[in-house]
Amino acid sequence: MSGMTAIVQNLVKMNFEDIPIQTIERQKDLLIDTLGVAVAGSGAPGVAQLVEFLHDIGGKAEASIMVFGGKCPSFHAAMANSLMAHSMDFDDMHETAGIHANVCVVPAALALAERNKNISGRMLLTAVVLGVDLACRMGAAIPLHRGWHATATFGVFGALAVNWGNPANMR
Repeated sequence: MSGMTAIVQNLVKMNFEDIPIQTIERQKDLLIDTLGVAVAGSGAPGVAQLVEFLHDIGGKAEASIMVFGGKCPSFHAAMANSLMAHSMDFDDMHETAGIHANVCVVPAALALAERNKNISGRMLLTAVVLGVDLACRMGAAIPLHRGWHATATFGVFGALAVNWGNPANMR
């Protein structure tokens, strides 16, 4: 079995019940932390301008932009909320992977859950755990990053896993 096949099988087959309770409890703390740093980051330079731009270009009202309010396409809401969460650089950090995974994964998961409306808390947490796990494992697999910004390089895969993983749920 290839490494990619193993990753895909893990994403597709994982259920909430398969995740250790300590991991779930820690992820709940990190989710709250991510929301808190997003509130703090809402006043960072450039954030209001991005939110105004996203409101101006419009699109389907699927998901909320935190703090500022209003709805926009889910991918725009995820981008704005992620920017807020990372802008102050107070967010969590996986030291080995060199990544701030939750700022990529949590906003994507929340935007998709809001768009799809039928996502339970368990489904949301499963999707977030899978996304964070994938992003951190990828970052840890390439420890030097060769000058890359690990959050941007690997976080996108974690955000993608939210939509692709078992929370068949998040589609």
